[in-house]
Amino acid sequence: MIVREPHPLGFATEGLPLEQLRGLIDALETVTNTLSGLQEWGVFTATKGMTEVGAILENLRNNIACEIDDIREEVGQRKVCSRAEADAKFDIILASMTWGGEERAHIVAKLATLSADLDWQVRSCPLDDGQNGGAS
Repeated sequence: MIVREPHPLGFATEGLPLEQLRGLIDALETVTNTLSGLQEWGVFTATKGMTEVGAILENLRNNIACEIDDIREEVGQRKVCSRAEADAKFDIILASMTWGGEERAHIVAKLATLSADLDWQVRSCPLDDGQNGGAS
C-alpha cells in the first residue's frame, strides 16, 4: 500500500462549499488533461523516456491528481443540507465513477443509492434554508 501525505500541493479545501469544489475539480482535471497532452510533444520525450522537463510535468500531473483524489475523499464524507449541495456532491461523485473499470449496472446501482441518500440528507437536515424542501 502506498502512503502519501494528503494535499501534496497544499490545497486547503476543507470547508469550501461543494459548488466551489465541483468547479475546482473540473479545472484541475482540465489541467491534468493539458499536461498529459503536452507530454506527448516530442520536446518532452527522449530516446529513453521523458526528458527532465517531461518528468517535472509528470510529477506536477501526479500531484494534481492526488489533490483531486483528496478533494473527492473529503466530498464523499460530507453531509448535505440543500439541494444545491446535493447536486454538487452527486456531480463530483458521478464524474469520479466515469473513468473506473466497473460495470455500468454496478455504477448505476451505486448512483441510485447515492441519490436516495442525498435526498434523505436534504430532507432530514435540521437547517431549513428554504432550498432543502424541509418543513419550516
